[in-house]
Amino acid sequence: MDITDIKIYSALFVTRNITEVAESVHLGQSTVSHRLARLQDELDRDLYHYRGGFSFTRYGEAFYRFCSSVLREYEELQRSLNAELGLTINLSAVADRLYLDAILSYCFDNDLRPSLRTTSSAEAVTALLEQKADIAVVGGVPFVLPEDVIAQVIRREKVILLFNDAVDPKQRPLPLVIDDPASGLHGEVKRYLQDQHITYEVVGEVGSYADKLELASKYPLAVFIPSSELERTQLPESTHFDTEISFLRDISVLYRKDRKDTSVIEAIIEMLHSLPGSMQNNHFH
Repeated sequence: MDITDIKIYSALFVTRNITEVAESVHLGQSTVSHRLARLQDELDRDLYHYRGGFSFTRYGEAFYRFCSSVLREYEELQRSLNAELGLTINLSAVADRLYLDAILSYCFDNDLRPSLRTTSSAEAVTALLEQKADIAVVGGVPFVLPEDVIAQVIRREKVILLFNDAVDPKQRPLPLVIDDPASGLHGEVKRYLQDQHITYEVVGEVGSYADKLELASKYPLAVFIPSSELERTQLPESTHFDTEISFLRDISVLYRKDRKDTSVIEAIIEMLHSLPGSMQNNHFH
């Protein structure tokens, strides 16, 4: 369970609508449903039932009260940290997984108290362009950047085709599940396929790597998975990967040139460069 699960459940309790919940947390509906099912399994309680509409059990109502309390404290913490230092850092999902702990550790060690937010690559970059954030750490930039934005690549990794036993990776069109459109990987996968003249059929758009792997393990589908995810995931026996159908994608730190003091940002970038798997330490081929 994490803060995203708590936000998802709270939104479901209020809206009773999966579509609205998915939009509010910038995730696909299948990802939201998967996380809700996993949450009930983790708590070992039926929080709600669905019979044409959502109804909540007494455990579900009690858990909503708990979630509301946690979210109030979380928002107050974010406001407090942001007030101490007007530094806002937005991270995409992959950046959050790879770098959140390191950034938090560095900031606390150096008496910095930034506001940290996990969001889609598109929203992270948009907030930077609209000067609502100071730093965006993203895996893939979903659109062309203006000249006043600096992009420092901190990691380069392979994105590899993974497919079900029933799929021939050479078949065309290739049945494909890709990331949702707000993800930086969404556009990169499409550009790669177009550049390689690989015809494909998009069967679904899913935000979570876990959900994509689960789909590929059960159905005749193919998915693209970053090497950093493959290194930490036990692949289902019914899936295989093809390193020949792959491309390199960058994970970058973005910030604006017109920021008055960039020394803190440059120090954070230097720290990220020192981590295993960074551009300076990456030996994956």
